[in-house]
Amino acid sequence: MRNETVKKYNQKARLSGVFAALVLVFTSGVACLPEEARVERSIEIAAPVGVIFEQVVDLKKNEAWSPWAAHDSTMVATYGATTRGVGATSSWTSEEMGSGSMEITRVVPNSRVEVALDFKEEGKAESFWSFEPQGDVVKVTWGFVSRPDGFGAKVFALMMDSFVGPYYEEGLEKLKGIAESKSGG
Repeated sequence: MRNETVKKYNQKARLSGVFAALVLVFTSGVACLPEEARVERSIEIAAPVGVIFEQVVDLKKNEAWSPWAAHDSTMVATYGATTRGVGATSSWTSEEMGSGSMEITRVVPNSRVEVALDFKEEGKAESFWSFEPQGDVVKVTWGFVSRPDGFGAKVFALMMDSFVGPYYEEGLEKLKGIAESKSGG
């Protein structure tokens, strides 16, 4: 009887040890998850920086190259009183991609545009654009940064680049086509 009790105790101890180890691995894994999700894509565009910049700094002009609406026929965008420069706002609703809003928060003419994004329940993030003239072309970078809160959001952040990156690439290609056609490039 004593041996059976010892076996049961050892079995429970092993299970408790395994459980404790799993908890330790899980919490260590959570601690190792990134504090921010970052996505960046760049393209070279053969057009004057001002032509490219105008397509980005005016939210209404974004409709022509933005990849989101092209993939979601249910998306409806609305615009605030100001659509260009600091304070410009827009919002969207979509059955497929959710709802949210954005506001241009900082503009450095022909150099940088920063945008605050609000995805409602999914959280907030920032987006940015940089424009770097390099001889006959402009290197345009579109970036996204979020600071996920909670385990699920941090796990999703690991997939952010593969989820958002292809959309950014598509949008940059469309922007390139528009800017180069406007400048004869």
